[in-house]
Order: sequence, then structure tokens, then C-alpha cells
Amino acid sequence: MVAMARTQRVPDEHRKEIAEALAAGASAAELARQYGYHRATIYRIAREAGINMVDVRTQQATRARRDYDKARRLELLNQGFEAAAAILPEIRKPHQLRDWAIAVATLVDKRRLEDGEATERTEVSSVGARERLAEKLDELAQRRLAREQAGRAAG
Repeated sequence: MVAMARTQRVPDEHRKEIAEALAAGASAAELARQYGYHRATIYRIAREAGINMVDVRTQQATRARRDYDKARRLELLNQGFEAAAAILPEIRKPHQLRDWAIAVATLVDKRRLEDGEATERTEVSSVGARERLAEKLDELAQRRLAREQAGRAAG
């Protein structure tokens, strides 16, 4: 009768795969089930590879919190867009339209930041854009007023 070894050697290929998976954030329990090793073996591989499992778990928790926070911010942005869309039909005055446009532009910028599409801007350029928008809206208001006055004079 041949005595079976109590433990089996983990092949180098498995060690490498497990270490990479742990470094990427996989859980020791998940890897133990996947490879059929005891969880202590997975922790030993992590220790030998210089991976601090406490740090990995902290990173996982931090990543989960960051993902939750991002989802919440996106939800709030979407609510802001819905509110802006609901308000638009009620806007009657140019200054209200200007304020609405600035609010929507801010929402768009925030959304682009969340999506990783941020553009580099300086405070001066955003102030300049706000001033140009105000000028255009004032110009539109003056045209509208002139049309209304012309309509009253003709009628």
C-alpha cells in the first residue's frame, strides 16, 4: 500500500494564476473553491508573492464604496436632468433661460467628469463662456422685445 502525501504541491502555473487573481482583487475563498485548494494554501501563496491580503480586502472595500458613490452621483445627476427638462417649458424670461442653461451646462460637465470625459478648463474660460451666454441671451431678449413692439405698432 502506497502512502498518499497529505499535501500536494501547487503547480507553479497555479501559483502564478492565483497570485495574479489575488492582486487583481479576487477573494481567497473564491480562488480556493475554483482551484480546489484549502483557503490557507491560497493565503500562503499570497504571502509568498508579497501580497498583503488585508490591503487587498481594503482595496476591495474602497473600490466597492467608490462604485456605490459614483452610482449615487449619477443617479442624482439624472434626477437633475429630469428636473431641468420639466422646468424648461415654464421658462418665460431671458434671465431664467440663462440660469437654466448654466445649470444644465453644469450638470453636463459633472456627468462628463463621472464618465471620464472631462475637459481641461480654467476658471477664466468658464467665466468667459458664462458672459458670452449672458450676452447672447440679452441679445435674443432685445430682438424679441423689438418684434413685440413692432407687432403692437403695426396692430
